[in-house]
Parts: sequence; C-alpha cells; structure tokens
Amino acid sequence: MARREGGNHRDVVVLRTAQEGWRELYPADPFNAPVLEAALFGRYPCVAVVDRTTDATQCVVKTNYIFTFVSPGADAQFVKEAIAKLLESGDDFGVVWPSEAPGVLPKADAVVARFEFRDLDAGARPSVDVVPSGTRLERIDAQLLERCMWRDEMVRFAGSTTAFLRQGFGVVLLRGEEILSEAYAAFLGNRIAEIGAVTAEPHRGKGYATMTTAALIEECQARDLAPRWTCNEANAASVAVARHLGFAAERKYWIHVYSPQSA
Repeated sequence: MARREGGNHRDVVVLRTAQEGWRELYPADPFNAPVLEAALFGRYPCVAVVDRTTDATQCVVKTNYIFTFVSPGADAQFVKEAIAKLLESGDDFGVVWPSEAPGVLPKADAVVARFEFRDLDAGARPSVDVVPSGTRLERIDAQLLERCMWRDEMVRFAGSTTAFLRQGFGVVLLRGEEILSEAYAAFLGNRIAEIGAVTAEPHRGKGYATMTTAALIEECQARDLAPRWTCNEANAASVAVARHLGFAAERKYWIHVYSPQSA
C-alpha cells in the first residue's frame, strides 16, 4: 500500500512492498548487497520511500535490520524528506554509505566504521571435519531456533520464524543440548548471502565461531551462494573470525545512524 505526501518539488511515496525493479537504481555490488536484495526481492519485510509509485528514479529502502539503503541518484532534499518519514516509525536505523563524509545525507547522530569481507580463499578456510570431543554441528530447525541466542533477531529480520526458516538457514555447535555457537545466513540475495555468528559468552575465545561458520559456509557453497561477512571495525573478535575464515578481500564502509529521539 502506498501513502503519497505532497512536497514542494515532488511527491514522497511511502511503500511497504518492495519492487524488484528498484534494484536497477542501486550499484551492481553495493555494501551489504544480500540485505538490500532480500528486501527488494520480497523475501523479507521493508519500508521504502520513492519519488513515484511507478518508474521511480529515487529510492530509500529501510529493512527490518538496522541497514537502510539510499539509491545513488537521490538528491539531498529527497533524502532528507525520506529519512524524516522513516524516523516516524520510532526506530533507529543506519544508512549504508561508502564514505565517512555524508554527501547528500543529512547530519547523522553517529557514524560507525565497518568492514565487509568477501571472496573466500578456499584453501585458507578451516576444515570442519573435526570438532571438539563431545560436540556436534547441527542445522537450525524450528525447535533449535527457539533456544538460540539470536532467535529474536532472526524473527525480526524475516518477520516470523516460518519466514526465516524458509528464506534463511543456520548451523549450531552443541555440547549435549547446550548451544555453544550459532552461525546464520540470514539474508540471501542473488547468489550471495550475508552471514554472521555469535558464541555464548562462557565459550568465547575457543574458536567455536570459526568452526560453526566454516560449516555454514559449506552449506552456502552447496547452495551456490557466495558468503559475505560484515561487522563494525571496532568489533575486533568479529574481524578476527572473518580473517581466519579466509576471506581474501576487505572493503571499508560506514553506517550513518539516525535516531527519532534526535529528530
């Protein structure tokens, strides 16, 4: 459903259903591309602001994750109006941006540096043939998901448990019934997947995230999906896991964060 609001220079149209054709408004390979494509291909919920309902030339897409995407052709006035409309939801969000400088973006409440890791070196990836004694790797199903540390995040991204299990997948490392580490392919794009992992606090520093994610990567490759890993530059542990997994390329980018409390 669209809501059209008058503006001095154009209409601002708020939509809760994405259109795959909007993908053409974005670069061929933007940062966090699987997140953007999961929204534009209708796999996960999003809210979009465009300059017209059909044949849009400017677009801002806000996913159920923090990530929000501004099409490169958008001008500063349109972006300002779009961000103001999105802030009405009451949620913080961050615009994925290639530079620390804002360009057409309005001044943000915070700017966070991030890394994107891609292009796996297969020879450098850790083996998952052997896991620690007494542990095992399992695919995440509905019952396991209910006990997972990132269960709420996965449901929020996808809109429901069923939607996540239909569109995404994950792997856990268990000892008995205790979940030691979790790895997810939460966002699936066009032959690419955004992956991430979390380890229970008492078990960190033992390499469990690397083991679990290596198993997840095998599943990605079996599905012909190229995995990508992104994290904040300040998250040294996550950066270390990505490098240990054998990603050959790193790109730095930024998130410009906006909060309704500052609007």
